[in-house]
Amino acid sequence: ALIVDSQGMLASKPKITSRGFVYEKDEDKLYLKAEKLIEGAINAQKEGHYDPTKIKRKVINALEDFFFKERGRRPLIVVETIQAE
Repeated sequence: ALIVDSQGMLASKPKITSRGFVYEKDEDKLYLKAEKLIEGAINAQKEGHYDPTKIKRKVINALEDFFFKERGRRPLIVVETIQAE
């Protein structure tokens, strides 16, 4: 889940929830890396207007590649964006 401002920039840290993907002891480290990746992907975009479709697609693509490289798996990734007022 992502909370973004009217410019499409993150207003708070991303929230990652997982079901049945990682059971290992280092899951916290994996998700911290994923949060940083999300922050980088969102902050790398050019400032503009809030476009939830573009934001979701960018985050999904980045996370799919990341999880495949880290774990060799491609989990279903669902991104919810909430626009902060």
